Amino acid sequence: MKTDRWAQIAAIYESAIERQPDDRGHFLLEACAGDEDLRREVESLLAQDVSRDGLIERVAADAASMRPLPSANLPCSHNCISATPVTGLVIE
Repeated sequence: MKTDRWAQIAAIYESAIERQPDDRGHFLLEACAGDEDLRREVESLLAQDVSRDGLIERVAADAASMRPLPSANLPCSHNCISATPVTGLVIE
């Protein structure tokens, strides 16, 4: 998931968690503006009560630090684990 998407989810989650549970549904309808995937993500986090252990901050930080793998630089296109060619099977 892209960093900007996580930031959007986190912002809506933070606003939603400050509201009473009965008010969150209406808030999410407006905040997500018809983006059902966004709403489901936030609802999932709300259901898990991720604020209690800082999970959302850790997930957002992890997503921000991820970089795509340079797959074009790998020496093989198949039968590889990482960049190491698979040359045979070990059977015991």
